[in-house]
Order: sequence, then structure tokens, then C-alpha cells
Amino acid sequence: MVGETEVQTLKTSKAGFVLLAGSLLLAGCVASTNKKAPSLQPISVPAFEETKPIAFKKVVLKVPRNTPIGKVGAGLACMRHADYMPSGGRYSLDEERFNDIFREELLSANYEVVGDPDQLFGDPEINRANYFIAGLIDDIEVNICFPWAGYGNFDTASASIYMNVEWQLYDTLRRQVVMKISTEGSSETKEAVTAGDSITQDEAFAVAVRNLLADEDFHQLVRHGETAVQPSPQTTELKLSLADLTLDRGAGINPESLAQSVAVVRSASGHGSGFMVTPEYLLTNQHVVGGAEHVRLVFGDGAEIEGTVIERNNYRDIAIVKLVDARRKPLPLSTQRPSIGTDAFSYGAPLKEDYGGSLRKGIVSAYRIDRGLDFLQSDVELSPGNSGGPLLDAEGNVIAVAVSGVMIGGLVSQGINFFIPIDRALAAFDIAILNAAKSS
Repeated sequence: MVGETEVQTLKTSKAGFVLLAGSLLLAGCVASTNKKAPSLQPISVPAFEETKPIAFKKVVLKVPRNTPIGKVGAGLACMRHADYMPSGGRYSLDEERFNDIFREELLSANYEVVGDPDQLFGDPEINRANYFIAGLIDDIEVNICFPWAGYGNFDTASASIYMNVEWQLYDTLRRQVVMKISTEGSSETKEAVTAGDSITQDEAFAVAVRNLLADEDFHQLVRHGETAVQPSPQTTELKLSLADLTLDRGAGINPESLAQSVAVVRSASGHGSGFMVTPEYLLTNQHVVGGAEHVRLVFGDGAEIEGTVIERNNYRDIAIVKLVDARRKPLPLSTQRPSIGTDAFSYGAPLKEDYGGSLRKGIVSAYRIDRGLDFLQSDVELSPGNSGGPLLDAEGNVIAVAVSGVMIGGLVSQGINFFIPIDRALAAFDIAILNAAKSS
């Protein structure tokens, strides 16, 4: 990878001296000259509004091999002494520095940027991102001049830089690039600066970011829509809504009914499962949604619905998601704990989303207490992706929520899997479902 302040040794056959040129850019694509970018005014977000969280991922530079991208000159007339010839290939640039620039520009315009650059081993904050953004520099030019080279000064230079960045915006919930925008950035220093100084490339990148923020389509996409549901600071509304719970009304295992009520839960960090407990609320694990405020719910019948995480309990590992502008058929719940040896069924999306709608059968193996918490143990197969899905009795009532399983090497299941009894799952939010049955 090209270093951010790589120093090239350029020899001239006529002058017979060596120029030490600090690379004020990292690489490039074309050798055209006199390119300048407009400097547009970013569209700021009003202080009282919110935007969907964005996380900066990286900037990649595509460089054709053996292609000059600018010149290195010397003397007051800045006569050309050499072409700037970077090594070719595709390079990931200094993410840390560009991340800082990107964050500063977006924060100054009141956009929400997530991710902690100081986290060295995993960043849970990144799970909140609705969008990842990355840039591909597909055009770049640099001109460097050493005006006092004739006097033996090869340490200071004036420089100009131009770059064109193709931005790609990736929707973490839909798992696809939803927007591509190209913006330009340029900068120049007319006064001599120390060779290797990165101020010129930093400013050019900042201009490209500001021009991105001036794009109306980008601004509208990243803003929250008017229908976005904000997390409730209290549980009173939640308790009232959960009075719609249905108890012990199962009519057997029905895959078509399960497909309407059980969803793949997508977040920036991966996927899990979840199921409807009322027409508006879905239950899943806290570790499935992570720190996300919004998730994408993909039901077995093909419906895709946005959800807002309104309640979470880290200790019990339970979260509640409210559907945005939609209602779905809830599953019936049962507080009766089945006897050991009773048939049990899991339903969800093990390993990957393509396996959504997988129904597995086993028995209730035992009831356990760990760290003061109740668990139902079963040999019903669980795999990553099943987390948050329902465990059902033979009548189709939800008796527990899938949470974890014992595996060797993270791959081989031991048939020892754990579920949170449904009454304990809802009790994590002070909801007593014994008194919440709806007569029908």
C-alpha cells in the first residue's frame, strides 16, 4: 500500500541533482492538468431533527499502472523535471485520517455519525448504523513544485491536488448499495510547505465530503422520514399495547401461519429471528438488535417491514421491536411450562437468511437456573440466526424464546440449547402476561 507521505527520489538527467518530493496525495488515475472542483454549501440538518446513523468504512484508490498523474517541477518557473508515477493497483487509503475528516464534516452539518475510531477490538457502536458509506477515488491529479530547488532547497514545495470520489451508500438493513454519487474535491497551496505535508490532500478530501453533503438526494435519503417511530422513554404505552396478547389459543403447528408471524431480524451486525406477540410488537433477543435503533424485518411470506427498537433488557437478553406503519398476525403464547419429554419445535433462520422458515423438532430436556435466571433446555437444534425465534409446543403456542446453544469450536452442536420462558421474557419489561389474555 502506498504510504500517506511517501517520499520519491526523482533524478533529472540534465540538472544532475536529486529532488525529494513528499507525496501530497496517495495515488491517482489521469495526467490531465488545471482541474479544480467547486466548493458547494452543505445542506445542514436542523438541530431539532435527526438523521439515520451513518458509519464511514473506507476510501479506496484505483490506480492504472504506469500512468503519470501529474508532474514534479522545480525553479521559479516550475519547469517539469519528472512525471509523478505511482505504483498501480487498488489501495485502501489511510482510513483513520479520512475517517476523522468525514466525521468532522458530517457532525458540523448535524448528521449522526456512529462508530468509535478509538475502539481497537470491535466497535459495538457500529451496530447502530443504518448506512455504511465508502468512497472510490477514480480520478486524481497532483502537481508539486520546488521553487527554490536551484538554491539547494529540496524540502519545501507548493502543491495542488484534485480528486473525484464515487461515494457508495450501503443500506445495512436491505443489504444493498442504495445510492452512488460522485463529487469532486481540490486544494492548493501557493506558499511553500514542508515536503510530505498532507494538508493539501486532506482539504481536497474535505471539499469532496462537503460537496456530498450539498447533494439534495443524499440529504433526503439520510434524513429520517416523518413516519419514523421514536423509542418510548416509558413502558406505560407498551404495557397497554401488550394487553392484546393472546394466550393458549394455538391450533397446532401451521407453517403458513408461522411465516406471517415470524421474521428474520436484520441489523448492521448480522441477522437473527423474532416473532410477533401483538399486531404491532415483535419480540427478539437484545444481542440480535445490538445497539441498532432501527432494524429490517423480513417475514416468511415475503413482507419486508421497518422496525424500531423501543425496549431492550441486556441482562435478560430480550428486546421489543415496534413495526413502522404495519400490523402482523401475532402468535399465541402459553405460560404453562411443558413437562420434560414434551415435544417442542423451533422456527427461524439458522445460519443464513436463505434458511428462513426452518422448522425443527425436539423435546423439552430440562429447566435450568443460571446467574439467577430461568432457562428452558431442549435438544431442538439451534444455530446462529435462530436467536430470538420462538420455541413452540405441539399446539403452536410460544413457550420460550431461543437464546443460545452449546457448540464445540463454534460449529458442532451438542444438542444442549437454551430458551427463555415466554413469561420470563416479558417480565423483563414488567409485563405480567398472566393477566393480559384477551378474551375472544
